[in-house]
Formats: sequence, structure tokens, C-alpha cells
Amino acid sequence: MLNNLIKIYFLKAAAKKGAEQALAKKVVKAFSSNRLISFTSPERQAINNIASKINKSINVPGKPHIALRKEIYPNTYTSKAGSIYFGGNKRIPMMDVDFPAGVGKTASHMASQMPHNFKNKSDYMKFLNTFLKNPKNKNKAFRLYDTNAGLRLFDVSKRQSPLLYNLSGVPTKLRTDPLYAGKSVFDINLNRKFGPLRAKLKNRFDYRLSPKPGRKEPFIARLDDTYGYGKPIAKSVDELSLYHDDIIKAITRAHDTGTKLKLPGLLGKVDFT
Repeated sequence: MLNNLIKIYFLKAAAKKGAEQALAKKVVKAFSSNRLISFTSPERQAINNIASKINKSINVPGKPHIALRKEIYPNTYTSKAGSIYFGGNKRIPMMDVDFPAGVGKTASHMASQMPHNFKNKSDYMKFLNTFLKNPKNKNKAFRLYDTNAGLRLFDVSKRQSPLLYNLSGVPTKLRTDPLYAGKSVFDINLNRKFGPLRAKLKNRFDYRLSPKPGRKEPFIARLDDTYGYGKPIAKSVDELSLYHDDIIKAITRAHDTGTKLKLPGLLGKVDFT
């Protein structure tokens, strides 16, 4: 009886190890080929652990406050995992505004990420225009982008770290995603399901440059216009044009043409002059 139990234990352990190795191979292949893989809820933790070992990041030469990253991203809303690109800037304040999913669309945000009652962009723009007409905000200028689930707001009238910008109260006053605001300051994970445990100061505004795995997105972030009566800082506008707008265009072109895209190669799409 005891021998049988020991045998069963080792067989299960071997099967588990074999499954983990097979999953690791799938994840690495997905990372290098930019192809999607399906995953189950129990596999999410393993994927995040593998991702922490193979994710890549580079800083833009001469601009240590700007980074580009390629990571494996398990999308829990679609049960698909694949490589995804992010950018990050430590000096241009960014805020994320999410709206409820429309009829027939899959939800992609939690209710806690929407501290408002806005149903769509039209509702939010009325609120934003009222905010900008307040004499206290006469020096503000926001570069606004449409996303598939809401808006991105870059404050191009101020260069400031996430910590100081959050302390200014602007993200809260504009009813933006508090989870994004918090994650801009601290990189914290207290649940092993989401990868290795960690708690450190990040102080970087991150933004997604490519589609979430398994989610059909006609665009990533589409520039609308600049709003406000303040004067935009030219340096901030230039950095957004080069390391946000142009990078998204490069990734979209590569995706549409089936071209392989490696992280260092992204910098070749950017004019540093």
C-alpha cells in the first residue's frame, strides 16, 4: 500500500514537471514568434513566473527616462497569452480613463478603475471642458488619445514624476483610473498568481503600444487633439510623437504585414535627430 502511494506521488510529480516544461516551451516560443497561445486559469501563475525571466526592456539612448519593453502578457479576459509591447516615460504625466464596456463587448476593466458615472467619451469631454475653464487650471494642456476602452490623457504642460503628480491631486480631480495611478508609482505584487512577489518604487508612466492578446482592436491609441489653455512643452510633445505615436505605427505596420518585430528594431523606426 505504502509503495503504491509513493509510486503515485512520484508519477504525479513527474507529470507536473513535464507539464510545466511543456508550458515553458510554449511561452518562450510565443514570446519569440509573437504568436498567441491559449491557457487555463491554473496556468496563469506559471506563465507570469516564466515571463519574469524572459521579458526584455531597453532604454532609449540618451534618454534614460524613456523605456521600451516586450513582455509576455496573459490576458485573463480572453484566455490568450502572447508578447506585448509597452513604453514608459518618467517625466510626462499620463492618466487613464476607462468607460463601461458597450453592448456586445467584453469587459476589460474593473468597476474600481472607473471612479465616475461617465458612460462614454462625450460625457467625459463635457466634464474635462468644465475642468479646463476653471481659472485654477488655466495653465493646463492635455494631449488626448482615444483607446478602445476609454482615453489616454498626457499632461504636456508639466514634466513631473508619477509620485509628485499624484500628490498634486490632478488624477483624482479628473476621475482617472486610480489603479493605473498607483501602479505608476509602485510596482507591487502581493499575489503569486500574478508572478513573483515584489514591492518597489517604479515612478514611471507606462503605456501599451500593441494589442492585448486575443483582443481585436482597430487601433491602440489614436490622437484626438490637445485640450486646454496652457502652453504645451515642446520637449514633451516631441517625445510623445517619437516614442509613443511613431512606435505604435511601426508595430501596427509590422502586425499588418506579418513582419517579425524585435525590441531593439523598434528604435530603428525612430528618428533620433
